[in-house]
Amino acid sequence: MRLRLGFAVAAHLSSDILLVDEVLAVGDMEFQRRCLTTLGRVRDNGRTVLFVSHNLEAIERLCPRTIWIDEGRIRADGETRDVIASYLATVSEAETNRVDLANETKRSGTGEVRYTRVEYLDRNKVPLSVIRSGGSLVLRLYYEGARDVHNPHFGVMISTDLGTLLAHINTWSDGFEIPLLSPGAGFVDLEIGSLNLMPGRYSVSLWIQRFGDPGPIDLLEHCIVLAVHTREAGESRTLERRAGLVFFSSDWELHR
Repeated sequence: MRLRLGFAVAAHLSSDILLVDEVLAVGDMEFQRRCLTTLGRVRDNGRTVLFVSHNLEAIERLCPRTIWIDEGRIRADGETRDVIASYLATVSEAETNRVDLANETKRSGTGEVRYTRVEYLDRNKVPLSVIRSGGSLVLRLYYEGARDVHNPHFGVMISTDLGTLLAHINTWSDGFEIPLLSPGAGFVDLEIGSLNLMPGRYSVSLWIQRFGDPGPIDLLEHCIVLAVHTREAGESRTLERRAGLVFFSSDWELHR
């Protein structure tokens, strides 16, 4: 609430330069919409807006020029679409059925338990060569524990390639309790019965956290890209991304 109030005050001052750092992270969709509308109005009035965010969709909407900073160094500086394309090109592809995370350095958390790899399986737990819209998907999340951890929760966040969150799936929301996670290696399986995403590239973030703790045990943001392909030939007609981000299984009837 303090950040929201601060943004409201700053946006209505007559300063020449407005610095905004991750303000969209604290609000609901209506607040985000109002923020972007206000920032666009400030920009159109000739004032300078320095907008810091991981929300690529908001950046593309608001900013004609973008600077990509990685570990304190400028990786790219130029037209927004070009910089975003360069950023997305560095994210690992999920065209294989296995992604190793053990040596991933861009992570945060206490480290008591860490993700080590992810495998993509079908509902029979057979490795998938292609992930398809509407098909089943099992994400096998391997971990390595350094000590006993009581009541941990595992979470998966799926976003568009521009940063819009589409789904936040986790053991806490689903009521799947893990009273104690012992030291050593293991894995948890997340089964999605029907992956109702349109064909395209999606970003996946992973986390482990104890409910009520202020910070994560392990957090890897946008660590893998989920490449979703169209349905098998013969399953209705081809899905197209321009029709939206998700699709619903549906039946039609005509009554005269």
